[in-house]
Amino acid sequence: LHLSWHAYAAIAVPRTGTQFLRPHPSKNHRTGARMSSMSDIPNLLATHPKSITYIGPVQVAPSKILGEDICCGNGLFVTRSVSTHELLFSIGLTDNAIISLRTAMKDVDCGDALHELAQSKTPGSQTMALAGWLAKTRIGDFIDGDRPTDEVRVSYVRALPWTAEDQDHVLWWDEEDAQRLLEGSSLYKEATFIRTEVSTAVSRLTDILTPVILPRVEANAEELKKRLGLDKMDTESLCNDLLSTYLRGAFVIFMTRSFDSLGGGPKEESRLV
Repeated sequence: LHLSWHAYAAIAVPRTGTQFLRPHPSKNHRTGARMSSMSDIPNLLATHPKSITYIGPVQVAPSKILGEDICCGNGLFVTRSVSTHELLFSIGLTDNAIISLRTAMKDVDCGDALHELAQSKTPGSQTMALAGWLAKTRIGDFIDGDRPTDEVRVSYVRALPWTAEDQDHVLWWDEEDAQRLLEGSSLYKEATFIRTEVSTAVSRLTDILTPVILPRVEANAEELKKRLGLDKMDTESLCNDLLSTYLRGAFVIFMTRSFDSLGGGPKEESRLV
């Protein structure tokens, strides 16, 4: 399986006088999440075999409205003029690059619990299980200091947009903002339902993942508190804060990406690539 992108039309890039790629400063979340996709995508691509990976004249950078200092997320920009149908990139997807429900259920730390959750009759249980695996993997990677890795899945998870600064979503809003911006609109009922469902799922997944994450937080508590500037926070609260942040981020990621359907039903997610 290959993921390829060709230029739809020719694009001429001026040689001078125009600055296309302008880094946008982001505010770090207090639990250490940051604009990860900018710096981690090259590391992700480096983990793929060179024989099946081609990265052409493109670069990931923040998208901005011309003339305004507003970040609109990340975009893919050409770094030189390209011709129509020119290959911009091609990534071969090997088995170890695919994240599926099976990945979560075979996890050495919490696979049994996630398998039990996925097989339950709870609506969205398979989504919950995979979201739990994503958050658990990202938290573990963060606790380890985001060290260089040869694991494609870890690199991919690290490169996903984990914060509101990476990718805004109603799940990041507080209740006051949700009411102020949506109340009275056709979206308010749906947004309220999504927020309520995710809050319930986060609570259930926290119960599953705390026995896995808390010992790692305890073993690295002093370093984590120093890195995050949270010297006065107790270890249990720090663990809960990490789980709340990254579990919510995992559901945002799910709601803003495309998935194949799984045999268990047309609305269940099966893979992240």
